[in-house]
Amino acid sequence: MKVYNRQKEGKVDVVVDIFLPDTRMFQVDGTPVACHVLQETEFLDGQLIEISRNPLAQADDGTLSYFGEAVDMYQGGGGVDHEGSWLVGDATEPTDPPSTANAPAHTGYIPASPALGDVFKQEDLAPIVDETDTVEDVGLTVHVPAGSFPNCIQVLETTILGDKPETKWYARGVGPIKSKTPGEKSELIASTFAAAAVTQRAADIV
Repeated sequence: MKVYNRQKEGKVDVVVDIFLPDTRMFQVDGTPVACHVLQETEFLDGQLIEISRNPLAQADDGTLSYFGEAVDMYQGGGGVDHEGSWLVGDATEPTDPPSTANAPAHTGYIPASPALGDVFKQEDLAPIVDETDTVEDVGLTVHVPAGSFPNCIQVLETTILGDKPETKWYARGVGPIKSKTPGEKSELIASTFAAAAVTQRAADIV
């Protein structure tokens, strides 16, 4: 589990990340691939506003691949919409939003060994989702409320969809630990991820 805290719209925003216990299968060139599903739950000023489920798989070379995002948006305690939902192979499970966009292939969530100047796309299905990621710095030590993390990378996220650029810092074995956009800042405040036996190679994930 990971917990993030940030200020959003002048209110306290809390995001809780957990890996669900069951895997989800996808097909890649006719080969079944088992993905672990990261569930992100967001609370704004104490009110649930979003739950998203993100399937991820790690290749033998260490590359982490992204198979989509099923999004449930809430307002006033009820469901509102599913904007931004996409999955490789379309909606196939009962909990998938019916409006989910069908992605032809998975994307690269992050390279196995990110190097300065590397460019990759976590999301590549415009106009539903789009994101270009550029590694701007490596070998950083980053301090957040959850602790100090060595050997971090700094990534700039941009999009053609009009959102503001976002800078993120990733720690090996943990994932994103800090992010910043104009007027907003998010930091990891607690994590048990290192102790979670998600996969035998969980420590390789950045």
